[in-house]
Amino acid sequence: WSFMVVLYRAIAHKPLIEADDRDNLRSKREAMILATWGPKALFEALTDARAALVADGASDIEQLVACNLLGWGLQPKPQDRPQSFDEVLAHPFFAATKEAGGTGVTEA
Repeated sequence: WSFMVVLYRAIAHKPLIEADDRDNLRSKREAMILATWGPKALFEALTDARAALVADGASDIEQLVACNLLGWGLQPKPQDRPQSFDEVLAHPFFAATKEAGGTGVTEA
């Protein structure tokens, strides 16, 4: 979950849930979003991520792959999320890094 929250911020250019620099939620509203995280909140998050990807000029395939990974990793039920980081790295989102030498780091 934590990695997906960071990845979401990188892709959507905004935090999934507002928190201060010590990871304390900023408001009761943020606590309520987290406490009631479900399909609607996930849909809204993915909609925002896709809009950011469109604005960044990502292709349709890139949008689909990125949103698929975020959607998998931000599932409300922990058992529905990736169970290991190996599973995350096996996702097509990371295919380009594997093809580039398998370092897991892309060059900017």
